[in-house]
Amino acid sequence: MMMPADSAALYVGVADLGAASGERTIATLGLGSCVALVLHDRKEFVGGIAHVLLPGPEYSTDQSNAAKFPATAIEALLR
Repeated sequence: MMMPADSAALYVGVADLGAASGERTIATLGLGSCVALVLHDRKEFVGGIAHVLLPGPEYSTDQSNAAKFPATAIEALLR
């Protein structure tokens, strides 16, 4: 996958999540049938993205990745 040239940006891959503060850009590519969950706190100037792959753990044999599912991705982003 080709990443844009902005090296200061944080790029979040499939079934992954990331958070940043200040002026840093957070991005994800290739959503397709996936869903991006985005949280932003205007007061603290911090935010995060989870690139969610599956609707729930029942669709995967490997359930160890919190970013893979919406319910666990939200909890992980809030932490």
